Amino acid sequence: MNKRRFSVLRALLALVTAAIVPMLACGLPSKGKGPTVVIISPADGSTVVAGQQVLIQSSASDEKGIARVELLVNSVAVRADPPVEGTPTTFAIAQPWVPEAPGDVTIHVIAYNTADRASQPASITLHVAKGAAQVTPTPGPTQTPVPDVTEESGCTLNASYVADLTVPDNTVLQPGVAFTKSWRIRNSGTCDWGPDFQLVFVGGSQLGTQASVAISATPSGATVDITAQMVAPTEPGTYKSRWRMQSDQGQVFGSTVYALIVVPEPVTPTSTSEPTPTVTPTPTVITATAQPGPDLDIADVIPASISEEVGDWFEIQVAVRNNSTALSPPTRLEGTFPPDGGTETVGIPVLDPGEVHIATLQYQITEPAYGDGTIRVDSEDVVHETNEDNNEVTLQIIVDPPNLMVSELTLSEGDLVNLDSTGASDFSWNNDGGNYYLRPQAGAVAYIMAGVTDSAHYAQIDPLRFGAGDIPANDLAVGTIIAVRTDTNSRGFIQVESLNLSGGTIHIFWKIWDWPPSN
Repeated sequence: MNKRRFSVLRALLALVTAAIVPMLACGLPSKGKGPTVVIISPADGSTVVAGQQVLIQSSASDEKGIARVELLVNSVAVRADPPVEGTPTTFAIAQPWVPEAPGDVTIHVIAYNTADRASQPASITLHVAKGAAQVTPTPGPTQTPVPDVTEESGCTLNASYVADLTVPDNTVLQPGVAFTKSWRIRNSGTCDWGPDFQLVFVGGSQLGTQASVAISATPSGATVDITAQMVAPTEPGTYKSRWRMQSDQGQVFGSTVYALIVVPEPVTPTSTSEPTPTVTPTPTVITATAQPGPDLDIADVIPASISEEVGDWFEIQVAVRNNSTALSPPTRLEGTFPPDGGTETVGIPVLDPGEVHIATLQYQITEPAYGDGTIRVDSEDVVHETNEDNNEVTLQIIVDPPNLMVSELTLSEGDLVNLDSTGASDFSWNNDGGNYYLRPQAGAVAYIMAGVTDSAHYAQIDPLRFGAGDIPANDLAVGTIIAVRTDTNSRGFIQVESLNLSGGTIHIFWKIWDWPPSN
């Protein structure tokens, strides 16, 4: 495999000249078709502690249905969560994240609908204060040990709570928010837990439709992390959901674990103690300020054209730039190539304002080709851009077969030339009363390629134009290119290098390709 690599240094030096400060408004919906998303909690500018879990609560909506919500920290995707069930038109979710080090971080939330169309990002900035260096699971209150349950085999079943991994007790969640509750539980009995063991809901508020959670096999003495998908109720209050282990025989055993959450009362305006006169307000039209959208463009392509041999791999380096002050969600770059419109795609990550990403497309063309390749960013049209007209560039693609014969020769009156060195001679140089001409021989055919003056390529040749007639010298000049097919059906071209009619000579260069391959 012959892979060619090209330097992208000049693209980076020319393009990455300055940092552009992001100007993203929190929670403003995107214009036009596609999802909208807002961040509910925490508030922009809030302070969180390194090593302590933070729940990013957001709400997304789209008439086509929400397929997933992605959480990004400093433009790096850290998780993607689908709805608990189906693809609802409105989906609220609490996504856990643990800050690792002090400093300011930017949180982005992007929603995708069922057509994989992305929303414009909702964003907030959080101040991370110094705290624990590592995440420590939140221990619950000391629990009273529960008795063992004896299996028919004689071993015992028991389960001991170890820690809350997510959503500590009394976590405040907005109404209708989907969240994941995770516990760490130890197999404190002598029986191993097989794949048919599960954690089951036993009382309190179920918090969603899930009533059981499958677990992985857990030997005696080992711990297992178990996660349940839950949804906060829509009514305010404190809710406790209780769960216990259940064996493959239906026996419930071990300590009770639970999720304890608080859904807050809705915020209502405070009223003054003194009555105020009733005033009929004048209707005011409030026009929302549109959040600027991203603007992806292709800043550079290296190389600007491709010339390869059939079967060779080639590589194209593409500089994709977000030419806007808004974050650009992840998308794809697609190359479409002759002769049959074959494609190759590569992912483009989230791009900050002004950021340039160098993507590499690798492709192999296995038959002769001549034409334009198309490189397009956001090929699936999922990003709502301020300018949709700068996403595509073209580059010339030339792929020729291997050479069968390349040579040159001066022909005098009556000379013959065998272009492929097999079979019979293909052309003769003749004189008819002072009028010279090239004459095809033994079934060879040709035509003059008008407008082709530098070099010819296999896929440029039109087999329907071949003819067996003479080619007069009056139709020839230095540089003329003649498409040919030899008596053995190999294609190629002749180029006139010099022409001396007074001396009766013509000097020709020719190239014949080995296609279809001879072996």
